[in-house]
Amino acid sequence: MVEQGLNDEHFDAVMENLGSTLVELEVPEELILEAAVVAESFRDEVLNKGQEPEEDQLWKGWTVVKSCPHCEDFAILQDPQGRNRVMLAHSGDCPSHKS
Repeated sequence: MVEQGLNDEHFDAVMENLGSTLVELEVPEELILEAAVVAESFRDEVLNKGQEPEEDQLWKGWTVVKSCPHCEDFAILQDPQGRNRVMLAHSGDCPSHKS
């Protein structure tokens, strides 16, 4: 599918949908983060970018660029190259997210 245009943007959309769905299903945060780590570990393989990083190197250089003071489920993480990658949605009862 990479030859047909599959790229990081598509992978990021899947990651965002995964996070949002797990939050909606009220999966505990530690399990959502574990699922994000597992899914993210396959990015290079899915996108034919080379070898999978070692487990202890997977999140090296990543930073949290945005989070919510009202819910622990919302976060945007930035990869070492400065690209937003893992996005977990606000919880349904978050006052910051309600309009």
